[in-house]
Amino acid sequence: MDVSTGGWSIGELSALAAKAVRGAGLPWGIAEEAGHIVRTLCGWNLAAVEPLVADLACDNPGQSLHLACSISDGMALEDLAKETGEIVPLLIAPALSSRLDGSETLTLRDAAGVAGLHVWNGGAEFPKEAGLSMHGPFSFATSVRPTPPTRAAHSNRVSDVDPVAYNRLAQLAHRTYAPASARSRATGAGAGLLDND
Repeated sequence: MDVSTGGWSIGELSALAAKAVRGAGLPWGIAEEAGHIVRTLCGWNLAAVEPLVADLACDNPGQSLHLACSISDGMALEDLAKETGEIVPLLIAPALSSRLDGSETLTLRDAAGVAGLHVWNGGAEFPKEAGLSMHGPFSFATSVRPTPPTRAAHSNRVSDVDPVAYNRLAQLAHRTYAPASARSRATGAGAGLLDND
């Protein structure tokens, strides 16, 4: 799709994210988790592409994705507090959300004690002025939130994707594609010259 037109389905962005993470050299399991994270964040009407690109561009590419997998696999929240590097908190929000009941809100604070990420079961918020990343060590607290904020109605389309971030994901995804060659065409790759299906 031409990035200038905008308007992608959540499934398209999820698939592109998984291919891009694989193209960045991370394992398929992490790539599949990235696709799930993008799908969830888009469903919550939160930015997904920009945080993923930020995580793949940091000093330890994929650190937030690895952390999200660990949280999904049952990592203790006390162990999360020991993380000392840079993370992109929106990428761990879906994993944290799945661990909370309907009345809990978890607040993640950075090394300076500034509250950045607020997560509840089925949603999250991260102030845009906080940037995309936070630095550990982290602290967290849970509180009771009787009524989580309401979100706009769920849509299957995403229209506000940063074109630069989208293009970066597309470049990484392109690394996973097999190059076209006469030999591959001769052995059955692609539609061939006659497509009579």
